[in-house]
Amino acid sequence: MPGASPTPQTVETNQPKVPVSYEFWPATIRSRPLQEHVAAAVAGGFTSLAISPSTYYDALDTGMSAQDVRNYAADRGVPLRHLDSLTTWAPASGSFDDEMDDDLRLRWRMSVDSALEICDALGLQAILACAAYDQGTVPASLLADGFGELCARASGQGVRIDLEPMPFFGCVDLADAWSIVSDAGEPENAGILLDTWHFYKAKPDLELLASLPGRLFRTVQLDDAPLGLVGENLLEDTLNHRNFPGHGELPVTEFIRAVFAKGHVDCVGPEVFTNTADQMTSVEVGHIAGRTTFAALRAAGVYAPGS
Repeated sequence: MPGASPTPQTVETNQPKVPVSYEFWPATIRSRPLQEHVAAAVAGGFTSLAISPSTYYDALDTGMSAQDVRNYAADRGVPLRHLDSLTTWAPASGSFDDEMDDDLRLRWRMSVDSALEICDALGLQAILACAAYDQGTVPASLLADGFGELCARASGQGVRIDLEPMPFFGCVDLADAWSIVSDAGEPENAGILLDTWHFYKAKPDLELLASLPGRLFRTVQLDDAPLGLVGENLLEDTLNHRNFPGHGELPVTEFIRAVFAKGHVDCVGPEVFTNTADQMTSVEVGHIAGRTTFAALRAAGVYAPGS
């Protein structure tokens, strides 16, 4: 386990360093309809919503237009912010393909063109980009070129690209993500999205985090877990056995303090794949997601609703 975290810069709960959006992520209620994602986000007190391609396309299949989808969320106080997610900026074939459900497979196969079309239609601000290739199978130059091209194209639409490392795919940890972003020339609209679960299940490096440009760290996902495996492998655990913040053994407070100490976080929220939430109503999930997320932020000395 890493050593002591950097001294947090945001320590007074009534003084956020930058305006923060409290974002509800799709994983927390998986592939339920748009209306239930919105209901969960509203119930939890969140102020924005990420949307997956399947949620968007399913809404269109019911007869809603893109503007209807956009307005449905915005009119209820949770405007759409992130597209979750995109992998085809790099080769998108990995050894876990057969273990993906239809929702994740759609995300893993969606083209960059389609992702940017959705962003334009829904007025999204950012794309969560991740890897679907196996570690060591793609040349660094190809990754840098692919990520740089994605950032360049997205920049023309005013869209930010948040690259998320995950310990079971090719971009494993913060060091890998930084390598891709730096090799791509550190595009102005590039960021690195850090998730508590992924950070500590890979190679947590708080010293590296402290040394990197603060502007890269604007989006944070919070969750928790036992320190060891619950299922057969990390992919099974990440898809079924995460916990809400504070309901596990990960050093969530240390993580929050370290990331917020960078001074640029403007988006934070829960991403909790868990079988437990599958048995709850969307409103119940929203309530526990909001309560635990905001409590975790306050415990770290970071402003959150209810402070």
